Amino acid sequence: MATDWQVKVHKDVLKKQLPLLKATGLISDYEDIIGILKKNPYENIRSREKLSPRNKQIFSMRINSKHRVVYTIEKEKHLVKVWSAWSHYEKGMPK
Repeated sequence: MATDWQVKVHKDVLKKQLPLLKATGLISDYEDIIGILKKNPYENIRSREKLSPRNKQIFSMRINSKHRVVYTIEKEKHLVKVWSAWSHYEKGMPK
């Protein structure tokens, strides 16, 4: 049986973006994506995209047509880091 992935969520997502997702009724979609990331962050569902630059392992999954969860994958550590869950890619790209 495969081991679940660890998911770490950036503090800005926790403090600023989760309240917005709750207020707009999108929190269940966000939680669904977190569940997917814990099981298999490479699963190609919810319009998953690999973002540029491709060598950085930056991905996104669609919450709805306006908002996406932006995350990176550290395969060796079995770790997914969530950088953004509000708006589109530009505002939540890891440096």
